[in-house]
Amino acid sequence: MAELHAAPYELLTTSFTVALSRGLLVVGRPANGAALIEQRIATMDTRGDRCYLPELLRFRAHLLSTAAGATPQAVEACLEQALELSRRQGAHGWELRAAIEIAELWLANGRGSQARDLLEQLVGSCVEGHVTTDLKSAIRLLNELRGEIQA
Repeated sequence: MAELHAAPYELLTTSFTVALSRGLLVVGRPANGAALIEQRIATMDTRGDRCYLPELLRFRAHLLSTAAGATPQAVEACLEQALELSRRQGAHGWELRAAIEIAELWLANGRGSQARDLLEQLVGSCVEGHVTTDLKSAIRLLNELRGEIQA
């Protein structure tokens, strides 16, 4: 990462940070991944790439959910921050990703109706013909929520 910072690749370092943090999580080093995310968030204002902040916050919440002693409230607060910021930025893809994760958290904590309402709003606003992997995931989860709430 230090070599990337020194080279003219600064615009890509946020994406690389997320990818490296994911890799660290996979190999059982989530604390190292979390440290990279925190470092990147701390430097966003000086680097001028705040547009990536919703995705960093979403991944911060994901890492936090794997940490010992992390509370669902702390994870939820981070996801809500990512959701709100992505809405303000008009970053619909990142809004959908954050919504999926917060809906999964709500479902696990007995708040399925709230999760369904959130996803129905977002899935309903998506333009037809642009079915992404994230939208497919949201639709799958929404169908699961509809079935669970009706049962």
